[in-house]
Amino acid sequence: MEKVLGIEELEELIEKVKEHIEKEMIKANRSGELDEFLVKCGYVEESYFYSAPNTSKVLVIGASQVAESVLKGIIKDLGLDKDRFEFVLDYNDAKNFPMDILKYNSKYCDIFMGPIPHKTTGMGNCSSIIAEITNHQEDYPKLNVMRASGEIKITKTSFKEALLNSQLYKNAS
Repeated sequence: MEKVLGIEELEELIEKVKEHIEKEMIKANRSGELDEFLVKCGYVEESYFYSAPNTSKVLVIGASQVAESVLKGIIKDLGLDKDRFEFVLDYNDAKNFPMDILKYNSKYCDIFMGPIPHKTTGMGNCSSIIAEITNHQEDYPKLNVMRASGEIKITKTSFKEALLNSQLYKNAS
């Protein structure tokens, strides 16, 4: 039979555990392992996902009819640093991108998704990476699915809208 503590003993134990968790959390934050620590503790909120505001990047992935140089021009027009963006604009490259690395990855603050294959590398059993991220948004960087005329599509306008709604833009403002 498990021991049941009295209220005073329980309050004392709660205080000791709080102090221990606080110290461990500070260490995890200093070592860049806060995400893993919070997951290990089972602490996940809808707005939980953490990314480093000064160094995280935006992953732009999906087949694009718009040239990367044009997209970089839009980034520049909004006063953002083009070096904070990673582009995977070829359909086959998107198909082979290891999507599983995006989970709990604080390297990225946002994912801008254009047209990609339903099945991609590292997806596991999910029907599509968009569905996986949407259903588990707390585990991934903020998802911006770029659309034009109701279709998933990378256009100058859909890209600019994604930028204006991005975590990166909000952090820069």
